[in-house]
Amino acid sequence: MNERMQPIMDLIEDTLDAEFTAQELADRAGYSLWHFCRMFQQDVGLPLMRYRLRRRLAHALYAMDQGGSVTEAALRYGFDTHAGFYKAFVREYGCSPTEYLKRHRALKPWRLQLKEEQYLMLTHEVWKNVLSAWQLADLPLQSVVYEWSGMIADNAVFAGDDLILKAYQDADRCRRVVALARALSGTGLPADLPVPLPDGRDSLTHGTYEIILCRRMDGSRLDPAALLADPANSGHRIGAALRRLHTALDRLPSLPPLRDVRLDDHIRSWAIPRAQAHLPQGFLQSFLPRLDALADLPRGVIHRDPNPGNLIDMPDGRIGLIDFDLSEINTRLFDLCYASTGVLMEVLERPDVPWETAWPLFLKGLLDGYGASEAERAAAPTVLLGIEVICIAAFAGTDKYRRQFDVNMKMLHALLRMLT
Repeated sequence: MNERMQPIMDLIEDTLDAEFTAQELADRAGYSLWHFCRMFQQDVGLPLMRYRLRRRLAHALYAMDQGGSVTEAALRYGFDTHAGFYKAFVREYGCSPTEYLKRHRALKPWRLQLKEEQYLMLTHEVWKNVLSAWQLADLPLQSVVYEWSGMIADNAVFAGDDLILKAYQDADRCRRVVALARALSGTGLPADLPVPLPDGRDSLTHGTYEIILCRRMDGSRLDPAALLADPANSGHRIGAALRRLHTALDRLPSLPPLRDVRLDDHIRSWAIPRAQAHLPQGFLQSFLPRLDALADLPRGVIHRDPNPGNLIDMPDGRIGLIDFDLSEINTRLFDLCYASTGVLMEVLERPDVPWETAWPLFLKGLLDGYGASEAERAAAPTVLLGIEVICIAAFAGTDKYRRQFDVNMKMLHALLRMLT
């Protein structure tokens, strides 16, 4: 990453209503125009002016979500006409601004930091080009939006009604995801299998990315508020689904190499040093001695990210799990506790959901449905708090994940009230 590009990105962010030419920006960076434009696209993933356009659209969308009119937002962020804004928005987002805001919240744009961005920016034109390799370039594209946060996925896009493209910078991770999906499909569990390319390959190499096309699992994501309307039964159902998953993973004859994590060591050596400055006074004195009990809990391959967005309510009554991108060998109890904190995160700021009374019942139902042992039940509060420490450590000091950091801090305090 070229360090001279970050000040240019900051300047663009601070002057979205101004008109700098590419030559003026190149002069500020100390490069020739040709070299500057080449380096900018290499570091950021978009041509210079396309990047500026995308930032203007993001800010205009947020202004509309906060009550501004389309025309006001368009003019404020450098668009001469409503029609020009509308055309540019549809090209980037795959739908009109009004349609987007009917389906999703608009996240306040964060100041992009190149050192924090995992994925270079991929445009719809790039996705269209990739999709043509499957001979499906005519399918409409739609951004993948995380409902709770309003964030748009950096590395995925919906194609048509039942397909999704996913890009990986780590080719080995891509191969692991495909291998796990194929292995699980052989057990009869629902799996988001890749659609092969015409030549039979599972993935396409595009620049620095390895890209797969998957069929979307039939069904809809679980609604956290609806889960807590019937918390004991909902928790039992999800716990049973995680038990079936873990049992199937145990019986697989072979698996791709996966990261092996000792949860107690990970919390001690990685999470606590990064999160310590943000933790409540006296928290570590009572928390640290409890970590020893985690070493003896059952371990194996886990999903690692069973949040409500990755739990699919299928027409046949089963719960399917998608996105095994983070799968690893770890404490099995982690999946149960992560599923429960994923639900809590989505309702914590909703006054219409009685989560303080319903969520403990959901957690109990989840442990019951899984058939958790007495040792796992006793260790659940420690794992729940440990997950929050991990999240706080991961999100601390980042502009992009500031909201996630704030909510996880609130969750840590809420869990301390409910679990002690």
